[in-house]
Amino acid sequence: MKFLIIVLFSTFAGITCDVFASGENQVNLARNGKPLAIVVIADHPSLTASYAAEEFVAHIELAAGTKLELFKESELPKADSSRIFIGDTAASRRLGIDTAALKPDEFVLRISHGDLYVVGKETPDANPTDEHNNHRGTLFGVYETLERFVGVRWLWPSTLGTFVPRTDNLVIADPLDEQQQPRLRFRAFHWNQVKMAARKYSKKTERLAFTEAGIKNYHRDLLVYLSRHRLGFTEKKPSTRHEFSYWWKKHGQEHPEWFMLNENGKRGPKEDANPWQLSHVPMCVSNPELHRYIVDKHWDGGDDLRLGEVDVRAFCQCEKCLAWDGPQPENPPDFAKVDYTPRLVSDRYARFWKTIYDMAVKRNPNVKVTTFLYWNYMPAPLGNIELHPGIYGEFVPWSGRTAYFPMRKEEEQWLREQWLGWERKNISIAYRPNYFHGGYVMPHLSTWQAGEFLRFAYKHGMVGTSFDSLFGHWAAKGPMLYMHMRLFWNPELEIAAIRQEYFSAFGPAAVQVERYFDYWEDYSQDCFGGRMYNPVSAHLCYPEKVFLPADKLLQDALEAAQTSPLPEFAARVEFLRAGLEHAKLAAKFTSFLDYGPLGEFGSVHGVKYEPVPVKNRQRFEQCRQALRELVAFRKAHEHQYIADYIDAAARENRRIDIDTLLKDDPQ
Repeated sequence: MKFLIIVLFSTFAGITCDVFASGENQVNLARNGKPLAIVVIADHPSLTASYAAEEFVAHIELAAGTKLELFKESELPKADSSRIFIGDTAASRRLGIDTAALKPDEFVLRISHGDLYVVGKETPDANPTDEHNNHRGTLFGVYETLERFVGVRWLWPSTLGTFVPRTDNLVIADPLDEQQQPRLRFRAFHWNQVKMAARKYSKKTERLAFTEAGIKNYHRDLLVYLSRHRLGFTEKKPSTRHEFSYWWKKHGQEHPEWFMLNENGKRGPKEDANPWQLSHVPMCVSNPELHRYIVDKHWDGGDDLRLGEVDVRAFCQCEKCLAWDGPQPENPPDFAKVDYTPRLVSDRYARFWKTIYDMAVKRNPNVKVTTFLYWNYMPAPLGNIELHPGIYGEFVPWSGRTAYFPMRKEEEQWLREQWLGWERKNISIAYRPNYFHGGYVMPHLSTWQAGEFLRFAYKHGMVGTSFDSLFGHWAAKGPMLYMHMRLFWNPELEIAAIRQEYFSAFGPAAVQVERYFDYWEDYSQDCFGGRMYNPVSAHLCYPEKVFLPADKLLQDALEAAQTSPLPEFAARVEFLRAGLEHAKLAAKFTSFLDYGPLGEFGSVHGVKYEPVPVKNRQRFEQCRQALRELVAFRKAHEHQYIADYIDAAARENRRIDIDTLLKDDPQ
């Protein structure tokens, strides 16, 4: 791949460069605040091309302080200027760029006779920010140009989160001629909570989080942000879900033999099953009658045949299913024992998937059998079963210490061994971790370890990402979130380089901001707080004393940022300070909660959570006042997106008796 030379006089870090280029392979954009290029689109451009051109013009104006004019192709003036042709145009076709021959989301970057061409496959009326629109190559090419050659960095959603180095002279020079397509077939975070909240506003959300206008603004800006990082589905992701949920209610009475045999010798849910377990009964996956029903009756013959087991850690104990199990490890590591207790069932489920695949492929040669690699079938099979790329699995670590980054080296090594084990079985494997569920709104993060595992997974067969979920705590976990965005597009990037991209956006405070986040990453590595899933333990994992060094580091960063004449650097440090204050207020609030039983106001998978405001009047008032302070702070800063209020409110509403807190009297 060839590289462009970008000539700029940088004001943000006191660096200047006086190398100039000339000739037909250079594109002059701006010099000394004057435009030296024009932007050209087709007479009847696609929505994607029009949007891409607007994005290019807006970012170049931020960089060079001048706005490039935008023209339709038939209105092109006669001028001695470089031309930036964006999208499918007559000029690009004369140059031999055939968009019909391009793959989904693929784009061409080419310089010819002083003009730059950015061209991808397009659909006329497709939404350019729709993650399922896979004809966005033109837009992706613009973002590639801005990122690589103008130095644009999109740190978090919002104008403040967009970093564009200031330049007096901007010239791109190189015999550029390349085609690029996404390295991963799909690059996705789940963010349905934000989508649903923007679509249907809830008063339970309002009392703890965004106003209705605030959530709509966040949804809009997050959509743009994810598009700028080129997240989306170049190929349709194989459909996955817990397919057999509620099957017991539908089929249990007529076909109890399809379902797990319990230790007590009975089919179906255990006698002490909670409501969740009553609806989520695992299958007897060795049953041939069940196989025939799935392929002949349940499956519609399409390209996806879902076999995701129910979301509980329980498995059939019948003799045939036990016989399908492979070798059992004699001495599994303590941190992973839960995935081998009472048995490792990966061989059993692998045989189930292969059996169904071999039956289904006779009906549809393009079928993908889809599943999760989860619970006691997340560790790689130890038997000699051979699978097929037509079996698609999503790798979901969700047990104990190996569910969250950062983790100990031996835990990470074990996790890598499981990934390699599945790779050797020749399945199509995607990465679907849950570690963003950890840490609540606290500054819990991992850049080095989580990033290196993602890079490792890409080198060993990862076809895409489907992370659960995008909880945008931007001011608390910014470098970690940004790192994932960058690696989703280019998983070959070095973690150190990505980190420096992020920190450089703080100008003269870059070193201090790096120290600040290193402090929290070290703390996350060393303490149990990283595995905190519920908000109610925030004050235990993050006591008041751990915030004191962080406050000092950010104060140092602010003083350094204020040495720049540009206010954006100090504003970004203030953004981080707001995120830290939000974390402190959340920890203060949870410190006043009691944990005695006061009613069934929340559960997850049938497990009750009962932290409540204490009945002592004085502490109750302190707790209520702390909640009011937290909510007031959120509303005052909702335009900044310092934290994912939707996620925070969902966890708080589910696990804390907010209704009691909001009453006038604790009784």
